[in-house]
Order: sequence, then C-alpha cells, then structure tokens
Amino acid sequence: MSALALSPDNGVLATASRGNISLWDVRERREVGRITGGADGIQKMIFSDDGQYLASLTFNNVAKIWDIKARRAIKMLPLGWSRSHSVRIRNGSS
Repeated sequence: MSALALSPDNGVLATASRGNISLWDVRERREVGRITGGADGIQKMIFSDDGQYLASLTFNNVAKIWDIKARRAIKMLPLGWSRSHSVRIRNGSS
C-alpha cells in the first residue's frame, strides 16, 4: 500500500496499491469499490470536502482527480519536477 485517505465523514477509506485504488466502508470493514488502472505510484491522496472526488499525486508528479461514483479519472495534471507537492480539492467556484 502506497497511500491512504479518509473521507470527510470518516465513512470511506481509500487505499492505493498495485495500480488500484480500493474504497472501503469503514463501519462495515469491507471493500465497496475499486478504481482500476492509472493509479500506479500514488504517494498522496485526499478526498474533496463533500467526499465525491479523490485527488491523487503520483511519484512522477502527476495529479489526478477521480470521480468516486463513476470510478474514473476526470482530470489529469502533470505538475513537473519538484521535491514535494500538496494536493487539495476545493469545491465551488470561488
């Protein structure tokens, strides 16, 4: 496992491993979904404030925004080389 993220309501845990992101129901202690492909080398993840999206950052500095319900990436952002990056999703237009 290379990264973890807990949803804002503490109900879903996202884990990244071997090119997949697994979604776990924390209360039920079971896997409830999986996002496959395109998740290689994730070092950081964070949920949006509403829990609908997940942002990930790979070791090769590519950020992806994942739609949790659709189980797919909706945005990919190459960030270039840097020692570290922060990832945050902000809802709304302001």
